[in-house]
Amino acid sequence: MSTFFSHPSKFLIGSLVILPPFALSLVIALPYYEASKQEIVPYHANYVELAFPTWETQKIPMRRHLLALNSSNNAKKEVETPLSDKTGFGTVKRVPAQANSSITSAKQEKDFNINNLDLSGLSPELAARFESAMNDPADVNQEKEFVWDNDESTIELVKNGAEFMGRLPALNFQTHNYTSKLSQRWVKVNGKEVSAGEKITPSVSLLEINPRNVIIEFENKKIEVPALYEWKG
Repeated sequence: MSTFFSHPSKFLIGSLVILPPFALSLVIALPYYEASKQEIVPYHANYVELAFPTWETQKIPMRRHLLALNSSNNAKKEVETPLSDKTGFGTVKRVPAQANSSITSAKQEKDFNINNLDLSGLSPELAARFESAMNDPADVNQEKEFVWDNDESTIELVKNGAEFMGRLPALNFQTHNYTSKLSQRWVKVNGKEVSAGEKITPSVSLLEINPRNVIIEFENKKIEVPALYEWKG
């Protein structure tokens, strides 16, 4: 008896080695085997077919249609009348009051936007032309009043700089804002904004702001300085 337990048989040892992995394989494979035996039932979706929509259009009665066209044509109709012979421009077109009010509203909106524009980034001549073109014809006709006439007593700084070297203070004109209205003209010189009639320095006064230059007064002399010019002193 003791000999049997002390020397187990080869069969028992082989069983202990083989059976555990085999049992584990069965446990793993069993769910896959059961799943393969199940029948897959196809899914059938339920839906309802709807008929394609249809619609009908009704024609507008001919009389109403003609009235609508006539009303539209009357609104757009323009009456031409000759101007007086003094103008020489031929004929002018008059528009209905409703259209005229629309033009007036658009013009007011245009004027409002123009007043808010900053023209300081443009050249002085271009800024002056732009604003003159956008203003009313009455303002354009008055443009001659703002054009500066060169005075013989005015000295050009560019041509006579040696005369003022070391005497006239340094002047750096950074911005030149010229408009058709005197009250809205200004220049930025030496870092500050100056209008006509104001002092640039204690010894230099700004007399005029013109499209291409400014007139300053120094030691009772009128000096013409180009726009955006820098005088080193």
